[in-house]
Amino acid sequence: MTDKKAYTVQEAAKILSLGKTTVYELIWQNKLKHIKIGRKIIIPEAAIQEFIEANTKTNREWKECEQLEASKTFETQTQRISNSAWIRR
Repeated sequence: MTDKKAYTVQEAAKILSLGKTTVYELIWQNKLKHIKIGRKIIIPEAAIQEFIEANTKTNREWKECEQLEASKTFETQTQRISNSAWIRR
């Protein structure tokens, strides 16, 4: 990063290798801290660093997240099947 202390949405998107729309979504979801002055949104350098650190995972952590999501999906599908079987009876 440069010597700047804050960035526009477009600059932050470039730094994060994301699209501008994605950065706006992160802002609206309160996942990326920002400062709003009138209609202008600026993102402090510290907020970008914090976002990167909070969302950096090792391969093992990613696999654990994927496995957890897969098990939740399986449980949901199983529950739907058992609920629909109950309705048919």
